Amino acid sequence: MKPFSIDEEFYTVDEIAEKFKLHKQTIYTMCWEDRLPSVRIGNAVRIPKSGLQDFFDREVNK
Repeated sequence: MKPFSIDEEFYTVDEIAEKFKLHKQTIYTMCWEDRLPSVRIGNAVRIPKSGLQDFFDREVNK
């Protein structure tokens, strides 16, 4: 996976969970297991738009 850019759009765990109708804990678990690329900023977890696309390319669009 490519490095994240400071100018990249990031999503919160809540936004991803709501968008895909999943529980927040499911999103956190996927981040902790490195299945969904994410970055921690303090206590906050953010998912970069490119990381979400990489996840779909790898896991969903097989």
